[in-house]
Amino acid sequence: MSTFRSPYSPDSALHETVKALLSRPLPSLVPKAPWNAEITKEIEQASAAESTSAFVTAVLHLLNDDLDRAHQLVQAREGNPTADYLHMLVHRREGDWSNTGYWIRRAGKHPIYDMLSTTIRTETDDPTIKGLVSEAEPWNPTRMLELCRQASSGKPDRETADAVSRLSTLEIAAALDWCVQNPEEAMSAR
Repeated sequence: MSTFRSPYSPDSALHETVKALLSRPLPSLVPKAPWNAEITKEIEQASAAESTSAFVTAVLHLLNDDLDRAHQLVQAREGNPTADYLHMLVHRREGDWSNTGYWIRRAGKHPIYDMLSTTIRTETDDPTIKGLVSEAEPWNPTRMLELCRQASSGKPDRETADAVSRLSTLEIAAALDWCVQNPEEAMSAR
């Protein structure tokens, strides 16, 4: 995941933690356990020191494959568009495909989708990723759900499955950027 950057400045308590999360090996689409227990502690401590939103903390836990902690944070805020969107990501990473579909419908079209579309068009030079998305509609969460479902079942080839994992990670990194850049909008209710 080394092509991603931290949205935090080097003097931030979260900078090194985010840097470690974004430079880790390619994560599984459906992880079975947190990637690094020490980073879980770092996320909690640095998030408290920085007074980050629950959404930023949830995304950091998603990047660390700590789906239970991310789920607790977003489930407590159901009804908020960002919580509902992140809830969808949690269930997709759990491999709970029907619940993911429910949260896609519940979240609606989140502003992160526009950010993702721009990122895919302008910053991604991976031809396999570009082949997974439509030029007319670069980000479609239902299409991404289907890609993840297929990749986790081993249907596509390894190259395609890895591209889906990179695309999923790109989405989570974009969610982090968006939540850091839009704290008030992220926290506002419908």
